Amino acid sequence: MARFATICLACYWLAIFAGTHIPSRSLPSFTANDKLCHFLAFGGLAFLLAWAIPANGKKLNHVRWAAVIAVLYSIVDELTQTLIPGRSCDLWDMAADCMGVALGLIAYLIVRQALLQVRWGRSLLLSLSR
Repeated sequence: MARFATICLACYWLAIFAGTHIPSRSLPSFTANDKLCHFLAFGGLAFLLAWAIPANGKKLNHVRWAAVIAVLYSIVDELTQTLIPGRSCDLWDMAADCMGVALGLIAYLIVRQALLQVRWGRSLLLSLSR
């Protein structure tokens, strides 16, 4: 199961990287709110990071690491977009990313707590903790 989480994370992360590094002239016409897309994308990334990073018995340490990694990646992602034709670094995008990270980790903690309430959920979490 832990390998499955890592595979999901890797695929998702590659999709985010590809989506944020396509030159603007190659992008299809898109009417969705840019900040909402950043918010949701980084929420998903943070959730998957928290799921994929082993807990190793230290309570919620993996969630802290997920937050640090996701926020650092948000910064790197925005800065590297300046190298792509037609793309730019936007502090508001970083803010939306960070808010998404917070939501993703809150969602992870809620799901984790709900799983701890049932026997099969505890078994599942134990198997995911390696």
